[in-house]
Amino acid sequence: MALRVTASLLLFLMLTPFPARGAAPSDPQEALREIARETIADNCEAALSGVKALLEKPVFTSLPDAMKAAAYQMGARCALRARQLDLAYAWMKDGTRLPGSTAEFWLTRLSFELGTGRLPAAVATVEAMVPDHVDALNAEPVGWYNNFRRAVEKDHDKDLRKRLLAVLSSAYQPIALTSTSDGFRRDYAVVLAQSGDRTRAAQLVASMRTPDYLVSVSLDPLLKTMLPADFDVRAAAERHLADIRALSTKHPDTLTGPLEIARTLRLLGRIDESLAVLEKARPNFASGPLAEDAEDQLNWWWNGMAYSYAMLGRYDDAVKAMNHGASAGEHGRLNVSQKLNLADLQLRFGHESDALTTLAAFNVSGAGTSGYGAMVMVANRGCARFRFGDTAGAKADIAYATQHETDNPGALTGLLACANEMDKAAASIIRRLGDPDQRAEALKDLSNYDPLPPGFPPGPFGTGERQLQQRADIQAAVAKAGGAGTFRLQESAF
Repeated sequence: MALRVTASLLLFLMLTPFPARGAAPSDPQEALREIARETIADNCEAALSGVKALLEKPVFTSLPDAMKAAAYQMGARCALRARQLDLAYAWMKDGTRLPGSTAEFWLTRLSFELGTGRLPAAVATVEAMVPDHVDALNAEPVGWYNNFRRAVEKDHDKDLRKRLLAVLSSAYQPIALTSTSDGFRRDYAVVLAQSGDRTRAAQLVASMRTPDYLVSVSLDPLLKTMLPADFDVRAAAERHLADIRALSTKHPDTLTGPLEIARTLRLLGRIDESLAVLEKARPNFASGPLAEDAEDQLNWWWNGMAYSYAMLGRYDDAVKAMNHGASAGEHGRLNVSQKLNLADLQLRFGHESDALTTLAAFNVSGAGTSGYGAMVMVANRGCARFRFGDTAGAKADIAYATQHETDNPGALTGLLACANEMDKAAASIIRRLGDPDQRAEALKDLSNYDPLPPGFPPGPFGTGERQLQQRADIQAAVAKAGGAGTFRLQESAF
C-alpha cells in the first residue's frame, strides 16, 4: 500500500514562498521544504524524522492549513513505507481533517481503511467527504465502489451497507463520461422500500436511465410498481442510446462515449452498427490525435471489438481482438478482465482446451483478482474442465465456488448448471430467489431475451440455466419471487 505525493504539491513546497504570519520564524517553512526534498529523493527515513520533529514545534500550528496537510501527507507516506501503520493512519486522519487536504490524501485514507479491514471507518470516511470533498469521492470509478460495497455486504452489516449506499446513490457522481451510479440507486431504493420509505425509493427509481438496472428494477417486487405502467425496456435502451450519442457529441475527445454507444447497439441487436462505431473510434497511436482516455480505455475498445465480432459469428477475429485487449494492460496493471472475457468466448464457441490455457494464468484464488473476479475465473475454469473431461479438476472448482458462494452467488449457479449438477444448481438459484438483495439478479438470469444472432452460441452457462427454467421447483420459486420477464434485448450484451 503506497501513498504518492503529487509532483505539483512537491513543486509548490519547494518553490512557493510561505505567506507571512506576523513574527513567526522561518525554520518550520524551511523544515517542510527539506522534508519535500527528502521525499523527492525517496529518502523516507530522513523525511519521517523531519515530519516528527516539525510536528513537535509549537510554531507548526502557524503554518497554512495546506502546508500542515502536506506535512501529514508526506509523513503518512513514509510511515507506511516503514510499516508504522498506526502512526500512518493517525496522520492520515489528522491531515484529512484540515481544509487544505488533497483529494488524493482522502483516497489514501479510504484505501488504507479498506485494505486493513476497517469497514466502519471507511464508511465514515465516505460520509465525511460530503459535501466538501466530493471531488475525492468522485475520483474513483464505479467498479472500485462496487468492490467496497461487496466487502460491506460480505460482512453482513446492513446498517453499514445502508449508510454507504446513501452516499453512493446521491452525492457520488462518477467522473468517467458514461459511468453511472444507477446500480447504487437501485440497491438503495430496495433498502428504502424494505424500510417503508417508498416515496424516496420511487424518487431514486425515477432518476435511473440505464437499461441494465431498469431491467433489475422491473423484476424486483418491491420496486417494479414504481415504474410507469407502460414501461418498455427496449424504449429505455433507445433513450439511453440517444443520451449517450448526445453526450459523446459534446465530448468528442473521449473513447468512453463510442464504447457505450457500441455496447448499447449490441444490446439492441444492431451488431453491424456497433462494429462500425468502434472502427470509427479506433485509436491510432502512430499518427494520432488520440482521445484523452485512449490509453486507459484501449483494453475496453478491444473488448468491444471482440464481442461485436463474436456476435457476428467471427470467432477468430474475436479471439485476436480480445488477445490484443489482454495485452494492453488494465489501468497500468496486469489485465484480468480481458483474460476472463477471452475464456468466456472460448467456452461459448466450444474451445474448452483453449479456455483452460487462457485461465492457466490464474491460481485457484484468482491471481490477485477480487473475490467476485476469482469466482468468475473458477466458474469458467470448472465449466471448461467438466466439458474437457477433467472431472477431478471440475469438482475442485465446484468445491471452491461452494465455499465462496457469497463472493458471487450467480457464478456458483452457472458452474453447477454447466457441470450438470442440476439439483444443486436449482438449490443455488432458489436461495438467490429467496434473498431480497439477490432476487432481481436471479430473476434476470431466468428471464427471456431476444434470440441470439446467427452463428453466436449460448454462453457457457446459458444452456444449463435454460434447463433450470423448466423445473417445477424453479417455476414455483420464480412465481413466489414475483415472476421473470421477457425483454426485447440481447442478454449477452448486459
